[in-house]
This record gives sequence, structure tokens and C-alpha cells, in this order.
Amino acid sequence: MKRVLLITGLVVPVIALSTVAMAQEFEAEVVRTFAGKTEKGKVCVKGGKSWTDLGPPQMATRRQGQDAKKVMIITDKGTGSMTCINVTDKSYYTMKMGGMNDPDAIESMVKQMGGKITEEGIETICGFKCKKIVYSYPNARMGTTTQWKAVDLDGYIMKTVMTSAHMNMTMEVTSIEKKKIPDSRFQVPEGYKKIEM
Repeated sequence: MKRVLLITGLVVPVIALSTVAMAQEFEAEVVRTFAGKTEKGKVCVKGGKSWTDLGPPQMATRRQGQDAKKVMIITDKGTGSMTCINVTDKSYYTMKMGGMNDPDAIESMVKQMGGKITEEGIETICGFKCKKIVYSYPNARMGTTTQWKAVDLDGYIMKTVMTSAHMNMTMEVTSIEKKKIPDSRFQVPEGYKKIEM
């Protein structure tokens, strides 16, 4: 049951954070507001891989007795996988994400469900021009997801606002720096135990 809760708690924020700009290399500061709590974290992107220290929202991790600040997530677009690293107990697991770490994952899902997609122009976030796109689900209780995708960063999602009857969440890049990221950032630290899912 705990693993199911962990997976459920990861899916929504991972869609927003792990979209990978294939040819880009940068580090970003991110702020997430969820369930009345604001958390800050980092995201590193390099060659189809993404790393973040902003784990699942506090609400999901409290159910498991974990500290969200002690969870790191690595996604790899090339393998279609996500690795969740629990720093507290030095363990990790890897799972296939299918198309979840694709910048167009929400678009595909909304189309399949018969929802509506509206482009609402260009806005600038952290100096990058972003397409603002609103995804409206056919079931009103599911609400809307609005994303701002950076044109010059291969569609990297700079901001996401999710609003529904069940949750409200905002994630936004507050600063971004193009810089070299070491390959080791996208590897599980030595001495961590693999957990089979």
C-alpha cells in the first residue's frame, strides 16, 4: 500500500518537473505550492535527463512517514524511466514512465479523453519566451492544467498550474542558469540499496 501511495504521489509532480529539454543543459530553481505549503528545490537537465531534489508533495510523503526533502528524482527520456531515491534510508527504485516524461504527455492525455486544448499566446518567464497552453479536461471535476513551455528550451515546462476539485498545485521556475552539469548528478549514489517494485 505504501508503494502505491508513493507512486500516486509522484505522478503529478513528475509530469510537471521531469519534462526534459533534449539538447539543453541547465540548472534551475523551482518553487512548488501544494496543499497550502510552499517548497523550493532544484532541477538539473542534461541531454534528455532530469534530476530534482523536489520530491513528492509533503501531503503524499507524510502518509508514508517520509520527509519530502529527502527524496530525489531522476528521469531519463532515453530509457523512459524514473528513479526515486530515498536519501533517508539510502534506497532507490526505478520504474518505467511510458510517455509521462514527455513534454506533450498532458496534451496526449487530454486529447484521448476528449478535452480541450487552447493556446493563449506568449509570456516571458525568467527571460525565456513561453507558449501558454491551457488543457481543459472533459470532466469538470478534473479541472484544468495550464503550462508555460519555453520556446528556446525545447518546450521545457517553466510553469504549471493545476486546478481541480481534488487539488491545486503551482510549480514555477524562478531562476535558470545554462551551465555544465556533471554526469554523476544523474546517477544513484554509491551504497544505495535497490528496491524491487
